[in-house]
Amino acid sequence: MKRFLYVGLCLLAGMAVTLTSCKDDEKTKDKEGKGNSSSGGSGNTEVFVSTEAQTRAILIEELTGLGCQYCPAGHKLCDQLAEQYPGKFYSINVHCGNYAEGRTPEYTTDEGYTLLRTLGIAKGFGFPAGYVNRRYITVNLGSSTTSGYGMDRSLFQNLSTKFMAETAEANIAAKATLDKASRKLTVTTQVCFTSAPKDASATSYIMNVALIQNNIKGPQSGAATHYPERWDGTNYTHNHMLRAYITGLKGDMFEYKGTGKDNVITKTYEYTIPANLGRGNIPAVLDDMEVICFVANKATNTSNPEDYFPLPVINVCKSTMSYK
Repeated sequence: MKRFLYVGLCLLAGMAVTLTSCKDDEKTKDKEGKGNSSSGGSGNTEVFVSTEAQTRAILIEELTGLGCQYCPAGHKLCDQLAEQYPGKFYSINVHCGNYAEGRTPEYTTDEGYTLLRTLGIAKGFGFPAGYVNRRYITVNLGSSTTSGYGMDRSLFQNLSTKFMAETAEANIAAKATLDKASRKLTVTTQVCFTSAPKDASATSYIMNVALIQNNIKGPQSGAATHYPERWDGTNYTHNHMLRAYITGLKGDMFEYKGTGKDNVITKTYEYTIPANLGRGNIPAVLDDMEVICFVANKATNTSNPEDYFPLPVINVCKSTMSYK
């Protein structure tokens, strides 16, 4: 796995982690795509992002697969956290790895394939696992420690509440419009920095826009046992499923310009949603689409400045959606 210049949070959990998970070891590969965008300062543009300092919102990219019997328990936990922290917690179900690839139907994406092989899972953990704001974390397992990005679901709440208490250096908001006739999605994002970068040399940031889909009916191991509310006896209701990164997995890079309302960065992206999405060509139902946007630091490989990845996540939001 590629290493990046990023000093992660070391979390001493102070307790052993109880593991009930499916093991899935993966390595590294890279694929991506990107949509169209335009950007600039706020100028005469309406400012709809908050310009006051706020605490950080949480993104969990949950690694999952229809063949993973404990994954519905992870889905249920994330849904409960979203209810517990409305407007501050978001999840994306990333179908990837051996429990998803080559299955029927196949819910995987090229972006999910690359995400898993780039960030991996901490040693000793398995599916369902997740990236909590893409932070590098060290966890005390009692007799030993483990470190990495992919954390066991038993840590989701602890990590989320800890990171949620932090003041974010930037706020993000987004508005989307979907023309159902043309299937054209337009997403406008705004970022407002409320404090300067701690590292004066780290002024490059990344905007990511993810398209997710709800209400996908299909098989899921362990559904009846671990999330019966989503199981109808024949099919499981898959929600928050990653379908595409409009910005490409590496995102859209922009530079820090300053703090406050006069330095709000506005970017607009256009994406025509195809009839089918993902490696398995799953039907893209327009009424079931949502857009998750997040701003991240640019973590750069030491030997190649162009070999970067968006992490950690600074702040995240779900876009509003209107229809034409």
